[in-house]
Amino acid sequence: MARWKKMQAEARARGWLDDGRLVIVSSGHNGGFGAGNNFGIRRGVPPDGARADLVYLLNSDAIPQPGAIRVLVDYLAAHPQAGIACSRIRGMDGEPHQTAFRFPSTAGEFEATIKTGPVSRLLRNRIVAMPQPLESLRVDWSAGASMMIRMDVLDQIGLFDEGFFLYFEETDLCRRAADAGWQTHYVYDSEIAHIGSASTGMKRWARVPDCWYDSRRRWFENTAAGPGRW
Repeated sequence: MARWKKMQAEARARGWLDDGRLVIVSSGHNGGFGAGNNFGIRRGVPPDGARADLVYLLNSDAIPQPGAIRVLVDYLAAHPQAGIACSRIRGMDGEPHQTAFRFPSTAGEFEATIKTGPVSRLLRNRIVAMPQPLESLRVDWSAGASMMIRMDVLDQIGLFDEGFFLYFEETDLCRRAADAGWQTHYVYDSEIAHIGSASTGMKRWARVPDCWYDSRRRWFENTAAGPGRW
């Protein structure tokens, strides 16, 4: 609560709240990444009450580079089959972050465990991390650090599954969108600088937290019966 009040005071001091384009709200509890975004999406009604066409999600440790958000808007306008568009993400040192992925699957888990030449070649199309893209392309899912979603998609499939506290929630959203006929695209020209682990403290982990394993288990339980998910 103290952090929310500090943010609100700082925004007010800078005059960002004066015209109503920025609203800072508190959910009152930490329900995780999906729950937090759902709260914001539900509250994100423009002052005139009009329905938004697009929803943009940005991590607190992600910094859009000039034009990055406009690129996503224009990309979705030019690609009607794409329901979700995600940015190319790099570190503060300029190094690219891996954010283009295939859906996790049993075969992908097997390859990640074995990691031998013949197995990796056989299952190359099941390896979760795709080769680093050098252009915009369709992916199964991408990181939610900078993600633009059509409201039509959310109206059709619902918001984030709040059963995922942290991790796999954007994977699940992209999977449900795909099942409903919507594509997810990695947009190369939308560049985001990402501090990395500032929100989760991943770099300081002594061990992987239980929430990661809980989310991984939920993913496989939810998708075990899905077609093509072996």
